[in-house]
Amino acid sequence: DHSTETRLIDFIYSQGGSLIISSHRGSALKRCDEILILEEGRIIDRGPYEALALRYPELAYGAS
Repeated sequence: DHSTETRLIDFIYSQGGSLIISSHRGSALKRCDEILILEEGRIIDRGPYEALALRYPELAYGAS
């Protein structure tokens, strides 16, 4: 659920260091420094959440 996801991500970020997240949920990606968009195993786009959300509206859908 969303509440558990938020608490878990907050905890992971509080630990510092590097983190790799694989997710279809935009809300899990909002705090990432860089996001890679993959298609059939290849990187087709990359950038910060704000820029990618403009190009991929489905990324922002449901993100809170």
